[in-house]
Amino acid sequence: MYVPVGGDIPDPKLNDKFDYKLKFLRSMTCWGQARQETAARRILVGDLNIAPREADVWSYKQLLRVVSHSPVEIDLVEKF
Repeated sequence: MYVPVGGDIPDPKLNDKFDYKLKFLRSMTCWGQARQETAARRILVGDLNIAPREADVWSYKQLLRVVSHSPVEIDLVEKF
């Protein structure tokens, strides 16, 4: 799976690319939930362009307002 990068500004009102990234993640979450099976196990691989954990980045606090590590992206990828 390839998640769009999302541009440089983590604000969907100011950045069309970021808005598209968030819409893509929401769409993929709906798609995955529609295909969910109770006993099925899946592995998600690809270029997610999101670093969700503190250990994934060099400075968690400094990058909270940077595309690929913003709270909204982290929340969406965890829901997916």
